[in-house]
Amino acid sequence: MDVTKANSKRISRGPVKRPWQENLSVQKHTSSFGEFDLDHKRLDLLAEALGEFGRIYNEYSIVGADQIPRSGPALIVLNRGVVPLDAWYFFLEHYRRNGRMIRVVCEDFVFSVPGLRRLAKITGAVPRRASVVRKLLESGHLVAISPPSFLGQAKLVIETDVPVIPVFTQNVESMYRSLITFPVSLTSFVGKPLVPHQGESAEQLASRIKTALASLLQKHQAPRQSLGQLLSYRVNRFLSRAGSR
Repeated sequence: MDVTKANSKRISRGPVKRPWQENLSVQKHTSSFGEFDLDHKRLDLLAEALGEFGRIYNEYSIVGADQIPRSGPALIVLNRGVVPLDAWYFFLEHYRRNGRMIRVVCEDFVFSVPGLRRLAKITGAVPRRASVVRKLLESGHLVAISPPSFLGQAKLVIETDVPVIPVFTQNVESMYRSLITFPVSLTSFVGKPLVPHQGESAEQLASRIKTALASLLQKHQAPRQSLGQLLSYRVNRFLSRAGSR
């Protein structure tokens, strides 16, 4: 399938200062989230290790990463698999490239399971609490929620006046079988930021977010292929590269 990179043109939001822009330089140094603060030393190691694993095992890559702002907040909505390994590929690869960790919102059970709790601690994951997510956005952070709850996210975007960015990962539905992960090729496609329109209702914005994700799926996901077909594609690519050396 031909892949066209997303347009990298920056979205202009005008000269009006948003709430999160006030004293942002101070917030970057003083905002603290207690138990949800990042563990940068271990995060760097995890990003390199899991990033290398993803590139080898799933040929993982991101298209359109320049749509994600290098400063200031944004709410990212994305699809993910049953086991969110593909989502961690995305968060950690973005961190490795740009030095900005996308703070992922997790369900409560993640913080009660020993191994997952440790991963959440290292990456600064936060529970699904509107007050915590709002504080992160108002402090200039990138926040990701998956699976999407479109109406709730639309309300939060309107309240905080931040852009929302859709992300779709190709082949993720074929990656898992009975919680076992298979080495299918994965590519995350980042869509154009959506900015709330003046006077737009939460329902209207939620519809636009849902449509944007559906459009990414339609554009970048081929008709459902069998696991055997996807694995055969990986094998053929490997043999082709080996033969060209």
